[in-house]
Amino acid sequence: MPVIKISDNNLESKIPSTGSCVVDYYADWCGPCKMLSPVLDRIGAEDNVTVIKVDIDKFSDAARDAGVTSIPMLDFYKDGVKINTLRGAQPEHVIRKHI
Repeated sequence: MPVIKISDNNLESKIPSTGSCVVDYYADWCGPCKMLSPVLDRIGAEDNVTVIKVDIDKFSDAARDAGVTSIPMLDFYKDGVKINTLRGAQPEHVIRKHI
């Protein structure tokens, strides 16, 4: 699945109603976010998972609505329902376990 960078604060409309989705809350200045980005790109390409990236500096309303208090933060969805959240940079195997 492609990696999607949101272009507005309407994140909920981007989360697919079927399948797996990971929402990545990040900032361009965040070192751990930069380390996590290629991992999420790979997961999106290899695992048929939608990855949505939300720049918290550009889309602060979406970040606030999601309860982002630290980055990186990953929200995991299955069939449109949020099932889990991870905070901080995590190893790839931990992320894949939550999908």
